[in-house]
Amino acid sequence: MLDCASPPYKTAFQAKMRANIDAVPSLLSTLDMQLKVANWAEKYQYPVEDVLAKIVQDPMFAAHFAKDPSKQGLHEEVASRWLSAHLPVQNFQVLPKSAQAFYVYDGKICQGNTERGHDRSTKSIDFAWDMQGLRVYASHKYTHQGGGSQDNQCQDLAGFLIAANACQDPTYRFVAIADGDYYHTNMQDLNITRMEWLQRHIKSPWVFVGSSVEVKAWVQAHQTGVAPVAAKPLFHLPLFAFL
Repeated sequence: MLDCASPPYKTAFQAKMRANIDAVPSLLSTLDMQLKVANWAEKYQYPVEDVLAKIVQDPMFAAHFAKDPSKQGLHEEVASRWLSAHLPVQNFQVLPKSAQAFYVYDGKICQGNTERGHDRSTKSIDFAWDMQGLRVYASHKYTHQGGGSQDNQCQDLAGFLIAANACQDPTYRFVAIADGDYYHTNMQDLNITRMEWLQRHIKSPWVFVGSSVEVKAWVQAHQTGVAPVAAKPLFHLPLFAFL
């Protein structure tokens, strides 16, 4: 998997989905699965015993009760494995979540909610690494198609870029990693892609947005001293508009 030209999200999803389906019969004794089966049986008016028997006999039916790999941190896991294997950097880290998570707030890196208080405009930072005497912080999203929470992921990356623009520390760099077909589709009412829309939020040469493959090229360019800088906005775009 690590030799892929880009992170193999779809292949990893399919493999994990199959594993989750195969695991369903062995999970029928757990409280979580018992509740899920009981709720399904009540909703569709089938005896619980019949539902349990059908799950064991029919893998296609069992798939309905399998865990969704996208809700198990799969995309971040795939990205971290690919990036750590392909980026010529030092000290690649997957940063902690929840109470110990790291954030960029008003251009500064903070951990937990102490400095940012009740402000929730930026999501936690996913990865960090060192290169060429610089400390890089990265926010990652894999978005396959639009709608609902998927659009929110694009907004989250935009919020990360905006917060990073305010950084005054020349030893920091910030990278928004936008993987998936979604970022290469046009935005509603605008003749630009979502990736281009994200790029136009950049106001600092220390901030970058691109796919994992483009981030790899950005890192390699830094080693030669000619790291690319995203294009400046050609016109004003309302924040979080037209998604």
